[in-house]
Amino acid sequence: MMVRFAMYKFLNLCWIVVLSAVCLPTMAKDAGTYGLGRAATETDIAVWDIDVRFDGAGLPAGNGNVAQGEMLFDAKCSACHGDFGQGEGRWPPLAGGNDTLRHQGADGRPEKTVGSYWPYVPPLFDYIRRAMPYAAPKTLTDEETYALVAYVLRLNEIVGDNFTANAQSLPQIVMPNRDNFFFDPRPDSPNTACMEDCVDTGTLRLIESITGVTPSEHLGINKESSAEKIINVGAVHYKASCAVCHAAGVAGAPREGDSVEWKRRLQVGGEAALIDSVISGKGLMPPRGGGAHLSDEDITAAARYLIRLEKSN
Repeated sequence: MMVRFAMYKFLNLCWIVVLSAVCLPTMAKDAGTYGLGRAATETDIAVWDIDVRFDGAGLPAGNGNVAQGEMLFDAKCSACHGDFGQGEGRWPPLAGGNDTLRHQGADGRPEKTVGSYWPYVPPLFDYIRRAMPYAAPKTLTDEETYALVAYVLRLNEIVGDNFTANAQSLPQIVMPNRDNFFFDPRPDSPNTACMEDCVDTGTLRLIESITGVTPSEHLGINKESSAEKIINVGAVHYKASCAVCHAAGVAGAPREGDSVEWKRRLQVGGEAALIDSVISGKGLMPPRGGGAHLSDEDITAAARYLIRLEKSN
């Protein structure tokens, strides 16, 4: 029995040596410095390299016209954005809002649609191809994407019924709001580097929020407390159930960072009124913000997280 077992191990060892001799040169060639992975092929890169610049660089070959786009829009887009791009429920409008950037809309806010806000058209192609339809992103062909861009432009009365969208026509369109954008020369962060009596970075604890990562000292948090635990729990519920509307200000939801609007709302009834409005629903927001599974404690935690977030801005 021992002889058979020794022979079995010997044969396995031989196979390992043979396979190593065959495979290792190839693995070493592809593995690179750290022995991991392989060089990306042109096909690998092409799948990810789909960005389209504002000047049209990156637009693919193909065409799509208004009529084709209308049929696609009815089938794939109108359930959320309305038959005429006016928006449905919490979903944003794509058309209208003319001149509301200078003169506030009916709800006191500018209405940022494709026609009223976007400065260039090629990024619209990029966004639709990358992210739409909402339930099945990246399922549209280039021709379908061109057709939807053409129809959205027609809904905004920027092109005529016979317009055809392609890599040549889209960069030539001058959007109504183009000249109101400019490059901001300021640095990304207004903070200046600490040069003396600086905090030991090894002792800092960072708090994650939707707007970024902030040292806890900036939030007045020096040690773990029950209140902080509630806020951390609230951050999880807020991101999962509330941020989908409040991050972008969808359907009249107060936008994150809009300190003026949040201050006004909190002055009306304070934290209690804010929590009650979430539990009961307010305006287009359904009860519990649509999160029927959330308990009153969950909503309270999410509200306190949002209040902390606004105070830190």
